[in-house]
Amino acid sequence: MISAERYNLPDLLIVGPITTDVFSDRSKALGGAVSYAAAVASSLGVKACVVTVAGSDADLSLFKGHELHVMPALETLTFQHSMVGSERVLHVTAMPNISLSRHHVPWSCQRARTVLLAPLVQHDLDATSFFANDGWLGRLFRGRQHIGVIAQGFQRRLGKGGVVEYLEEPSVQLLEKATLWNFLRNLQDSS
Repeated sequence: MISAERYNLPDLLIVGPITTDVFSDRSKALGGAVSYAAAVASSLGVKACVVTVAGSDADLSLFKGHELHVMPALETLTFQHSMVGSERVLHVTAMPNISLSRHHVPWSCQRARTVLLAPLVQHDLDATSFFANDGWLGRLFRGRQHIGVIAQGFQRRLGKGGVVEYLEEPSVQLLEKATLWNFLRNLQDSS
């Protein structure tokens, strides 16, 4: 068996914003699907390439041992957690000024066999860019990739005052991505 390590290919690329989670007692914690995925990868002994966006105040210590690429932003995506009765309510109190795309992924990470996209709110990650046809040279360079999406960011919208609202039906953004992904997967399978 030929391993990706032999050719210096990363096994895993994780893309999405990190968060600062602020709780009612004013304590803070690093959060976001990217953080959780990186912690799981570490526990499995997998070194990932992580591409994220964060403000200068972000605690990035969790990513030790991974190849970390941070797009500097004015602010880190910040969720204020509160309870209304027995229901958790999230408010977005700070947003980075960057929507991540494949353009932000360094060449050293673009050949990962597995790509995990982890948006947290709509428009913080351009998932379509990871499926864009950039010609035979790009396809030859990257080879066959398995791309997964943690779709929670496509199933949320920001309401009045930054309140995170959960959509009852699949969002237009998610349906567009699913249609495109199915088309491209079928196209790839037929070639």
